[in-house]
Amino acid sequence: VRDASKVKTQENVTAKSVDVNNVNELTEALKGSDAVISTFNAGWTNPNLYNDFLNGSENIQKAVEQ
Repeated sequence: VRDASKVKTQENVTAKSVDVNNVNELTEALKGSDAVISTFNAGWTNPNLYNDFLNGSENIQKAVEQ
């Protein structure tokens, strides 16, 4: 998420703010997770929305696989 402090977490749920373009950081943040829920959005006003969304989504997949 952009701001983990805004997420209301529950037992066994942790919100983390991680740059999806940094696969190594994302991989480290996901270690030990039983599940990953992505609500990634590259930004509705982003002029490069399509490509940035594809790139971010692929990076999340790579990090989960690692």
